[in-house]
Amino acid sequence: LYLGLLDVRDGMGICQKLKDEIESHRLAGLIMTPETFETIHELTDVNIPKVYINSHISQNYHPSVVDDTQCFVDRSLKWFADHGRKRVAVVHMSDTYDGLGEADFVRAGLPFHSQWIQQVGRNAPEVVKNLVPLLMDYPDDQRPDGLLIADDNLVEYAASAVIAMGLRVGKDLDIVAHCNWPWAVPNIIPMQRIGFHAGNMLERCIEQIDNQRSNKPIIPFQEIPALFENEV
Repeated sequence: LYLGLLDVRDGMGICQKLKDEIESHRLAGLIMTPETFETIHELTDVNIPKVYINSHISQNYHPSVVDDTQCFVDRSLKWFADHGRKRVAVVHMSDTYDGLGEADFVRAGLPFHSQWIQQVGRNAPEVVKNLVPLLMDYPDDQRPDGLLIADDNLVEYAASAVIAMGLRVGKDLDIVAHCNWPWAVPNIIPMQRIGFHAGNMLERCIEQIDNQRSNKPIIPFQEIPALFENEV
């Protein structure tokens, strides 16, 4: 693990170590996160199998393996519809789900309220504690009866706001929350969890590196499906 590759203090040393290990043929391949894409290309001209992960910007890099965020949205909204919820609100990070909108709700057979789709910056997830009460500030028969928490970093803050308001999960509203498998944090209130499995991504990445080393065909772009807890 070459952590800190972009660190202004230690990054150059880490880059040099990585370059040395590539040039001495000690590595079978590289699995890269989005922030490192350009940096690693500048390190060395040595040809080494590469695979790019975890962001749809990696569609410009091949082979790539990413989370299927559309699958996450579709399956989450369908869960609400299947369980009789009609008024679904969403909280998510500002750098994800750019296309989340009316078409997603139409596919699930749900009404769409643009004001019920709220986002926060990645550096201030605690803001969700204030957003959730605003989203729920309606008479009982008009407020959202479903809440999609579309990032695991928001779950604790959003859940604590629901508790503070005295809302009963499973009665007043249902919650579907993003989770990264297999390292799920404990639920503090009942909620349906859905997310992406790190093991699935790692298996696909290693398979693509093996294919490159064996001169086998690669799959340019693969998406990891979103899984509910009972499917993991």
